[in-house]
Amino acid sequence: MRNFKFQIANLKCFRGFSLLEVIVAIAIIGIGLVLVMELFSGALRSGRVSKDYTKGLIYAKGKMDEILIGPKEGSDTGEFKNGYRWQSEVMPLDKDKDSGIKTNEQLKTYKIKVKVLFPGIGGEKAIELVTLKTVPSKE
Repeated sequence: MRNFKFQIANLKCFRGFSLLEVIVAIAIIGIGLVLVMELFSGALRSGRVSKDYTKGLIYAKGKMDEILIGPKEGSDTGEFKNGYRWQSEVMPLDKDKDSGIKTNEQLKTYKIKVKVLFPGIGGEKAIELVTLKTVPSKE
C-alpha cells in the first residue's frame, strides 16, 4: 500500500507545459513552415525560368542549324509558338572590322547571329547565339 501512495504522490509532481510555452512552440513551428514554403516556391520559380531558357535555347539552336545550311546575307525575323520570337542576322565577316580574322579570297566567312526573345518573369528575356560559317566563294 505504501508503494501505491508513492506512485500517486509522484503523479502530482509532474506538470504539463504552460500556455506560454505552447504558444512559443507553435510560433517557432509556424516560422519554420513559412521558411520551408518560401524555399519550395523559389525552387519552383527557378525551375520555370530554367525551362523557359532551355526552350529558348532549343529554338535558337534549331534556327541556327536552319540558317547554317545555306546562309544568305541580311536580317530576318519570325515567331515560334508560345510567344517566342526570333531575329537573325547574317553578314560577311570582312564587314565586321572588330574580328581580327583574315579572310581568304576563295572562301567567304559569315558571322551569323540568332536571337530568341521570350516573355519571362520581370519582362522579356533573350538568348543570343553567334557563330561563324565559311563557304566557298561564288566568284
